Amino acid sequence: MKIREDFDIDNILKNYKYIEESDLSGDSFHYAYKFKNNHLSLQGIIFDFEKLNGVYFIPIKKWNRFMKCWAIAIYNHFNCYPTKKTLPFRQIMYERLKHPYLDGENKKNKISIQKKN
Repeated sequence: MKIREDFDIDNILKNYKYIEESDLSGDSFHYAYKFKNNHLSLQGIIFDFEKLNGVYFIPIKKWNRFMKCWAIAIYNHFNCYPTKKTLPFRQIMYERLKHPYLDGENKKNKISIQKKN
């Protein structure tokens, strides 16, 4: 994302604050960011659930890995119990899990390159 030159990042940073234990009351979660060299990046998720008796931090890399495994588990579940209603959903999930970073345009380019060879 390219930001205009006259953009004042201090206006955004005023709304960010250091987290305190009082902010984590009850069942809640917050995103943790790092600001370094005028670059704001997501670091993870901080959450507090009363039943777990503590405050926990999940790094964003582990969260992304969990979400990928969760998507695979859902796909496997739908494949174990297939119905006509879930067929389009299963096809979409299969394509996205097979090639998670390819969008429709890249797929077309890949097919045209294969035809040339």
